[in-house]
Amino acid sequence: MDSNLKLFPPEMLQMMGLYMKPCRFCGAEAHICDNVFKGAGGKHYYAQCMECGNLTDEHADPRDAIKQWNEGAMIDESI
Repeated sequence: MDSNLKLFPPEMLQMMGLYMKPCRFCGAEAHICDNVFKGAGGKHYYAQCMECGNLTDEHADPRDAIKQWNEGAMIDESI
């Protein structure tokens, strides 16, 4: 995993009233990732499975990445 990433685990998201479904491919837990070195104003939040590596597109708002993840519209780079 890239050392430039900041992770937001499901427990932290739940404390903020947000929920992420398990990975639809392997059933594992996913985190919201923030590539902090992408720069201000850039799209840098995405959801990623911690087991198989499946991920969403990048979004400017982490809630949009959660929405995409929960709706199942992911980029499957693990296959």
